[in-house]
Amino acid sequence: MGDHKIDITSTKAERVAFIRHLLDDIKSLEYMLENNLIEDDIVRIGAEQEFCLVNSSWRPANNAVGIFERINDEHFTTELAKYNLEINLDPVKLEKGAFKEVKNQLDTVLKKAKKYAEEQDSKVILTGILPTISMHELDLDYMTPAPRYYALNDVMKASKGSDFRMHFNGVDEFTIKHNSVMFEENTSK
Repeated sequence: MGDHKIDITSTKAERVAFIRHLLDDIKSLEYMLENNLIEDDIVRIGAEQEFCLVNSSWRPANNAVGIFERINDEHFTTELAKYNLEINLDPVKLEKGAFKEVKNQLDTVLKKAKKYAEEQDSKVILTGILPTISMHELDLDYMTPAPRYYALNDVMKASKGSDFRMHFNGVDEFTIKHNSVMFEENTSK
């Protein structure tokens, strides 16, 4: 989904130009809203479903890219981790039967995902956070090899100025530090 062109702005002039483009987009949206240029007579719903791929030991499978390529369906897209994929369903008019139509399409595309996962000795698990994940599977070795994900990691790390930290406070208190955006990606869904 979308354009995968990556261009990290590194100079102050590039960042100013980027912000200017964002502001132009906001002005365009305001114009469209003020002049009723956005369709409002039809209500549609859409859905996305993330899923994880696991091996026979229920550990994250490192093969989402291969499965994604075999599926070859525009409803699928990669995610940050090599063990995640996402399904983006078609928008459906919100009228009688809409939820059944969404369910039927999800069943159809999930069947395709399961078929290709099985061919690579993997299973599809409908979850955003895989409970069997370990720190090892949060390393950059498990990041989907796409420039946009490495750019995301670099920009996020630079903006933080250090490694990623998480602090959990409850019955027990737990603080952890990790060197990649993979950590936050898999703990914030």
